[in-house]
Amino acid sequence: MIYIEQNANNQIFVNVSEYKTLSSPTYLWRIQNSQSLIYTSFIPFNITDTYPSKYANKYDVFEFNTNKNQPVNYIASGASACNLHLEDNNQYWVGIYEQSSPTNLNVNYTTAKLLTSLAFIFVSSNSIFYSGNPALTGDNVIYYRT
Repeated sequence: MIYIEQNANNQIFVNVSEYKTLSSPTYLWRIQNSQSLIYTSFIPFNITDTYPSKYANKYDVFEFNTNKNQPVNYIASGASACNLHLEDNNQYWVGIYEQSSPTNLNVNYTTAKLLTSLAFIFVSSNSIFYSGNPALTGDNVIYYRT
């Protein structure tokens, strides 16, 4: 299970390079919401070589942002980090693909799918969400995407 936080810089640990067939691939991520079926394809920073961790030799480390107050950018390059606007705060299906192109966002033009996983989107603790009202002292609230 992959955990992604909304409105944050995310660093995700996965092991995909042990299954790669290209010598130096670009990793394309595709996440699809399990309820709305809306998908997002993006190429995050691969920070495995620069990540100071004892797990860096076992896992690949990827970095991307989910800041809704910044513009969308699906391809990380240079100093510009990948930034996604994920509208739904629940479960996603994740696929990570290898490819030779550093700019392709279409999974039909990739070499191979290296990982299939589930992801869950966490909302920061300062966000308001419905937690039930067992005392019946207020109105129930239902949140939905507009």
